[in-house]
Amino acid sequence: MSCYRKYAEVRKLNSEVLVCTYNHKGVDMVRNESNSAVDRPYPFWLYNSENNVAVVEGSFEDKISSNCVINAVDIYYRFMGVSKQLNQIRLYGDMASGGGLDWCIIGPFEGYPDRDNFDKVKEVFQFHKTYEAYFGNFTSQAKILLINPSPFGVHSPASWEYLGIFKMLKEEHLLFDVTGVLELEGVVERLDRYDAVILPGIRQIKNSHFLKALKNTTASVIATGMSFQNNEEELSEIFGVHLKDKLEKVRGGYLLTEPKAIFRSFEKRDLVYLDMEYYYMETEEGNLNYLPLVAPARYGPPERCYGHEITKQPSATVKEKNIYIPWQPGTLYYKHGFEDFKQILLLLIESVGMLNNPVRTDAPKQVELFFDQCGDRQYLLQLLNLSGFNGTTFFDPIPIHSIHVNFTEIKPKRIYNLTLEGKKELLDTKGVMVPVLEQYAAYLVEV
Repeated sequence: MSCYRKYAEVRKLNSEVLVCTYNHKGVDMVRNESNSAVDRPYPFWLYNSENNVAVVEGSFEDKISSNCVINAVDIYYRFMGVSKQLNQIRLYGDMASGGGLDWCIIGPFEGYPDRDNFDKVKEVFQFHKTYEAYFGNFTSQAKILLINPSPFGVHSPASWEYLGIFKMLKEEHLLFDVTGVLELEGVVERLDRYDAVILPGIRQIKNSHFLKALKNTTASVIATGMSFQNNEEELSEIFGVHLKDKLEKVRGGYLLTEPKAIFRSFEKRDLVYLDMEYYYMETEEGNLNYLPLVAPARYGPPERCYGHEITKQPSATVKEKNIYIPWQPGTLYYKHGFEDFKQILLLLIESVGMLNNPVRTDAPKQVELFFDQCGDRQYLLQLLNLSGFNGTTFFDPIPIHSIHVNFTEIKPKRIYNLTLEGKKELLDTKGVMVPVLEQYAAYLVEV
């Protein structure tokens, strides 16, 4: 029996029943999991809940997201939970991204052998219960659309490119929506809402309506990781690019951070290393070409390592407002973490005037920011402190003092700090000043 037939049969029995089958077809609710496993390779993916909720919220208008936060350290070790801080971060990530709260242990609470997480989990559920009216029906304020290249439940090398860019945007407090690559039909009519549409590692797009919309959208189209490699027509029309041969010997090569007028944060760093895949490209005459390739030289002891040649081959090109990068900045950032790759991508987007955001903040990059409309003339600002994570272990977050958040598109009339002790009105409505951010804070903004 197909998933759609099962759905119809259940609805015949009771039209009020919500259908969820861990599938995204023939259901009312899409259920994912934030879980851990002892054999899972690093780097540890910190934004698991946010990603799982975002791709559902951005792909379907008729489905709700319930991302299950799994307490266990692994399916083999069901009676020991991950750290209480990680449990709480994942639950706040669910709630702040617009999903429902969903937490799982194996067995009854009474007699469960690991009770260390219970109190922290209760805090999140109690907060959600107190302010339930503001959650679960967000209207996104994002100016950026990020396309997830992997179908639901599938991971591929393209996932690394996507995850790296996801991480970049989160760290820079840039609001963005996510849509799955198989659900592109649903965003065709709303592409012009965005300033930028980012396609990471998607080497072939088959949806003709989406391709036509990309050619005509007012948004900047940004492709990385050899996206459109198998869509030669769109590669030429949208980006003015023809991909040529693959650079077989990448290791030892560099990108020359020129022109400095664009890459101004690289005043004292002229070379950024290159790794993974890279393709030569031929660009149209009118394109703006950046980041000349510095060809790899001989490998060996220092006295024999010479011959780095600055070539005329660009490593990024801009056609009007559209940007093409024939290598993998997202993958390199996800795997290695050097901020240079993030700066290159964001400076390119800024150069075409499409790096806009409804909020400005001086919060550290370890603070995750959410901002959505949550009702009639009401907005919800949420901050999540991730500073307790050191790469493998979760500690209590470091309290962060005096965070400022200002709004670029709304003028607040009233602002309330939402706490477990109740709503506390702020006297200053020019923006939000958070005296001390512990783990999580939320502010209701009325206009």
